Amino acid sequence: MLLVLEQVDVAERAAFVLRETLTSPYSEIAAVCGVEEAQARLLVHRARLHLATARVADRQGREDTAGQTRGGDGAEDCEAA
Repeated sequence: MLLVLEQVDVAERAAFVLRETLTSPYSEIAAVCGVEEAQARLLVHRARLHLATARVADRQGREDTAGQTRGGDGAEDCEAA
């Protein structure tokens, strides 16, 4: 999650961290970010969307590679004596 947060806009990241980790009220987030309260809500919402999208993409990537097997019959892994 940290890698995804690094890719999110700075204001969105700050708003998300304040809301999710410190449970700050939106009025406080707005004051810290220098925006209106409605904009603070939007920043948190956008950050959540970015994180949710990244989680889905990561999950799909893992599912796509989980079913893949290595090509060949495995004979190249064995050495003849």
